[in-house]
Amino acid sequence: MRTKTRWLSIFLIFCTPLLHADQTRDLQKALQQRLSKQVFIVRNFYGGDHLSFDSQGNLVKGDKKVGYKGCWCAAQLQIEKVEVKNDKLILRGPRIRGSYDSKTKSFSKLFLEGSTVQFDIELSATQMNEDAIVGILEQIFLTRKDDLDRLIPDSWRAADYNPAGEVARVKKDAASPEQNVTAPKPVHTPDPEYSEEARSRGLQGSLILWVVVDEKGDVSRIKLDRCLGMGLDERAIQSVSRWKFKPAIRNGQPIALQLNVEVTFRLYR
Repeated sequence: MRTKTRWLSIFLIFCTPLLHADQTRDLQKALQQRLSKQVFIVRNFYGGDHLSFDSQGNLVKGDKKVGYKGCWCAAQLQIEKVEVKNDKLILRGPRIRGSYDSKTKSFSKLFLEGSTVQFDIELSATQMNEDAIVGILEQIFLTRKDDLDRLIPDSWRAADYNPAGEVARVKKDAASPEQNVTAPKPVHTPDPEYSEEARSRGLQGSLILWVVVDEKGDVSRIKLDRCLGMGLDERAIQSVSRWKFKPAIRNGQPIALQLNVEVTFRLYR
């Protein structure tokens, strides 16, 4: 009897880890099927290429800088590989850049940024299942419940910016006789300078900025809607922040108004 009991104990000791390994492989396979090729926007738009999160989805290690090279539109990850290892979930994949359309609330012109991103996520013993892991991921990535327009970070704000001054958020193309609104009229719009990196690589194209022109005709707030990268976004923001307008007018009174500004970079040889 003692011999049988002893061998039974040894059998259980060696079989338990094997069973756990099988469960881990099944979980990893299920997550790979569920997440593979899916594109997710990183909450808080972190731009680091190697980020570590705790089991509650809080960033504990990595670059907390907002946006990738200054562009929040590139704070996206396309998951290609999922690994569950040593009570940790590891996600790897390329960074994705795109153009965001505030009207349709969707991205278009998605392309690979080229850099590979890795997320390490701690898992507790009770979180080693698909539903619990999805719950953690909802703390790390944005979901359909999030209002992306409200969360998009400002690229620039005037020192004396006052949100209460935004008495109207009417787009330029929405102004109409019924609203009795006239759009801001540009007075001084200096062109941005090329960055050396973009010039050396021959980068050309257009980017879109959301701009709030206040009651004085000054630019008080800028957000990036479409990025170019290689320093051109920063150059455009620096330049547009100095633009001057005749302010929008509603019923004879100047008002703050938001409009989209397209900035085009072209190299002439």
